[in-house]
Formats: sequence, structure tokens, C-alpha cells
Amino acid sequence: MGSGTITVLNQCDVFGYCGNMGICSYSDTSPICGCPSENFRLLDVNDLRQGCKRKRNIEDCPGSAAMLELDHAESFTYPPELSSQTFFVGISACRLTCLVTASCVASTSLSDGTGLCYLKTTEFVSGYQVCGPVLPNPSPFADNDGMGEFKEKLGARGFGAVYKGVLSNRAVVAVKQLEGIEQGEKQFRMEVATISSTHHLNLVRLIGFCAEGHHRLLVYEFMKNGFLDNFLFTTEEHSGKMLSWENRYNVALGTTGGIMYLHEECRDCIIHCDIKPENTLLDEIFNAKVSDFGLAKVINPKDNRYRILTSVREARSYLVPEWLANLPITSKSDVIAMGWYCLR
Repeated sequence: MGSGTITVLNQCDVFGYCGNMGICSYSDTSPICGCPSENFRLLDVNDLRQGCKRKRNIEDCPGSAAMLELDHAESFTYPPELSSQTFFVGISACRLTCLVTASCVASTSLSDGTGLCYLKTTEFVSGYQVCGPVLPNPSPFADNDGMGEFKEKLGARGFGAVYKGVLSNRAVVAVKQLEGIEQGEKQFRMEVATISSTHHLNLVRLIGFCAEGHHRLLVYEFMKNGFLDNFLFTTEEHSGKMLSWENRYNVALGTTGGIMYLHEECRDCIIHCDIKPENTLLDEIFNAKVSDFGLAKVINPKDNRYRILTSVREARSYLVPEWLANLPITSKSDVIAMGWYCLR
């Protein structure tokens, strides 16, 4: 075998780049090494690539162990996991399997609908975290004078205002600034977890997110034609914005396709719970994009007893009967909402 140099585009793809228990992520220009959590410490603060070490061994900890969740991260081992350590069980079961397996150090679950689970049982484990904050620092919403290229307000929807923004790479995006720290953070965690695991033509695409201090921001693809309700309930002087019946039909069809995907094609049945024109976006050719998963819940389709117990922010006239009667919420609730949606 001849000698030579192999060049990789992403240093984080190189096994062990950040050492044992090290997590590799990318800044704008170079890879950065860190530890999984505050329960670990760097072996050498002058050489971050030496890896990390637990401050306290698991066997020395009182009480039961728990799994630390790293979103958008993948763990690597050498040698790679054996076929007997690969399962199709879903995210929650994957974590539990690792937790009850004495030799398991970490696990990786794929959220692509396959339910694939990899158990890591070797002593050397490294990680690659592929997602991080995408907005400039400090936050462009810290005050009105420092908003830079995020000044154009598109409207106030759900739990916060939506702004048109331009990222450093000149990409145009829609940025949702969540308001109300407690309630906003709940919606932030829910939307990131839900939207990032879904991929469909008629669902809004989440590009990134930011959780810095008390700021909670969601970054979406920008939809040129904005919100559907602006085209349905216009005044006479703005009648030029009214949709043709062909476009209305296509919007209803596209929205139905997105909701059907959430119900039947995701790993778990996802119920939107808040379907309405105000939560539908239109691109430049009037394709419908379902957005705002603020009340969405992941439901086990086989468990008819599951109830959603959460705060309701919608007017009573838009609520499905299950909300008002405190009955279990199922995918049928979205079907009723779609009927009202099409009627409007």
C-alpha cells in the first residue's frame, strides 16, 4: 500500500479528533473540542484534543444512574459497534436499553423514522455535535437599536414575534422570538424536538435555533408570501391579495398532506393541535407550509388513553370538542380542525 495524505472536509468526522469522551463541534472556521456536560473535565486545558474525564465515576455515585441527552450529536467508537449492538427500538427505548446494560457507555438514536439505535460498549467514545446556535452573538433582539438586519417585523404569532432576518451568509430567514421565559422555553424545546425530526414539502423547515441567556429563537426558512390568513381575510382595498380558487384548493391539499405525514409517516404519531390559516405559510409559488407546533404532542398511536394536559391559548371557537370536554386528544382532533380550516 502506497503512502499518501488523506484530506477530509470536516475534521469532526475523524474518529477521536477530540479524544476520549470529547465532543467535536464546528465554529464558522474551525472545529472546537469540549466535554459532554459539567460532570466532565478536560484532561488538558492547554490541549483540548486530549479529551475529557468524568469528575466522578458512575460506580461511585449514590442513587440510580441517568442518561445525558445530547441533541443533534452522534457518538463514535473504535472498534465500531457490532451488529448485535444495533436495534430498531426508537429513541426512548434506546436510552433505556443502554441504561440497563452494564457495558454500555453511550447510545446514538436516529430520528429519521427508522428507530435505529446504536449501543456504544467500548471504553473509547468520541462525539460529533452537528448543530448549534446560528444567530449572531449578541442576540439581535437584545434591544431595538441593536437588531441590525433583523428589524423587519412580519407579525406576532403564537408565543412571540416573527422577524425577517439575514444571516452572515446572506441567507434570508424568518426568526421567531419566543416571549415569556417559562412558557416560551417549553414551546422552544417542543418545536425544536418536533420540527427537526420531520421532513416534508408541506412542513416549515427549521434551519437552526438559539438558546442564549433568556433568549429563545427559532430560525425558519423564509416564506415569501407570508401567512395564509393575510390572503383569506383581506379588505376591499387589498383585494388584489385574494387567492384564486385553484390556489385555495392547492393550499388545502398541501396542508392536508403535511398533517397526514405527521399522523402516519413519522416514527411516532404527531398531533398538531393548532391547525388554522394563521399557522400556515406560503412560499413564492403558494405552496402551503404548516408551522407553529406550539401545542404538538408525540402520541403513541396504540394508546387511546393518552390525554394532553397543557395550557390552551386559543379562542374557544377554534377548539375541537375534545379540548372543551376534557377528552383524550387523538389524530381525529386534527381532522376536525382541518374541516374548519377548509371551511374558512
